[in-house]
Amino acid sequence: MNEFLNENENKNNKKTVFMRTLKYFFKYRGSVSILTLTYLLSAAISVAWPYLIGTILFDHILEKDDAYLARFGVAGKYTLALLFMAI
Repeated sequence: MNEFLNENENKNNKKTVFMRTLKYFFKYRGSVSILTLTYLLSAAISVAWPYLIGTILFDHILEKDDAYLARFGVAGKYTLALLFMAI
């Protein structure tokens, strides 16, 4: 029984330490929010990158698919389309 009390007390201690530490970050919540948003944006780009390279670059731009490029207003401008992919 005593072991259970010590374990429960240890969990409460960790929680209170975490909550006390969290109070110091409230002053920086704007910076932390921007950091979180940029992290999520970076993760989304990392997930989308293989699709962009595989499907769009190889299947449409390098194959000179004018119908696809016309959707973006760059039909026949393959160098410009490659530049957009590089950015």
